[in-house]
Amino acid sequence: MARRKVELFMEIHNENELTDVLNLYEDHLICAEIYCSYFGSCTALDRLFTRIKLDWSDGKMILLKVLSDEIEMLRRFRNQSEPVYMFIVKKRVTKVFRGMDSFTFADVAKSELYYFNLESQGVSTDRPFYELDEPTPDEMEWLKIRREEKEQEELSLSVRRAARQAARKRHRAELMVPHLKHLNFVLFWPHATRAHPELYEKWDENNIIMVGREEVELTKETAMDVLYAGDAPINEASIHQLLSGPALAICFQMLDTDRHFVSMVRKILYEDIIDLENDKQSRSGTAFDLYKSLSLTREEIWQKRREERLKQKM
Repeated sequence: MARRKVELFMEIHNENELTDVLNLYEDHLICAEIYCSYFGSCTALDRLFTRIKLDWSDGKMILLKVLSDEIEMLRRFRNQSEPVYMFIVKKRVTKVFRGMDSFTFADVAKSELYYFNLESQGVSTDRPFYELDEPTPDEMEWLKIRREEKEQEELSLSVRRAARQAARKRHRAELMVPHLKHLNFVLFWPHATRAHPELYEKWDENNIIMVGREEVELTKETAMDVLYAGDAPINEASIHQLLSGPALAICFQMLDTDRHFVSMVRKILYEDIIDLENDKQSRSGTAFDLYKSLSLTREEIWQKRREERLKQKM
């Protein structure tokens, strides 16, 4: 005759079921595995649980598998793949164990049974109890370690991403080296990035093609590097405008190698007249004249800063 299979665990799927079981078995020691549906429950310690239930506990330990997805007091255990086992006495937590180390878990289970038997006999034990929704000191330490590991992982990911981007840029730069004598760069201020598409026809007329573009957020140090040894005066207004948003860096190639790129671009930006039309108005003038009016003057910047300081004081 076949032996009847022993059901080790009671399955708990929601808060009402958990409350009912805790009330029904208030005078028992409860060991609950807390898991989430995404990762499922662990079966690595089932053989040990069989021994605990049949040989060690004398029917005084109730084993549960608790799905944390719909139980608010156990929400801190969601989205975790590591097995978690919670020991409960009179609806309060005495110990939380993590992992699949059967030898360590056996020692913890024996210790919990020992304390439970003493307390059942009326012996006072000096050990802390915690509410179900209250993390134990061990959990707080685990959570701290997990946060640090996550931060380290995010930092490592960011470093690797930056390294990959740097490697790609270096590779592109190495490919460009043989052609550098035919390549030049133009940096459009944040308020004038629209000038690039509005000058498409001018680039085409002069056999200038775009081979690369990138929006860059400049710091004051990098802005000073960009403007170093330039023929334009550096003032507070220009630096403020350059740092006000992402600037547009365009890499151009001039197909006519016998022409001077800088002279050609200066002519396009400062001398050639362009006509701009939109729904509201039509404008004509050089690219420089059309966009310089959008930049703040030094006096306007000072006035804006005074207003900001006044707002902070209010």
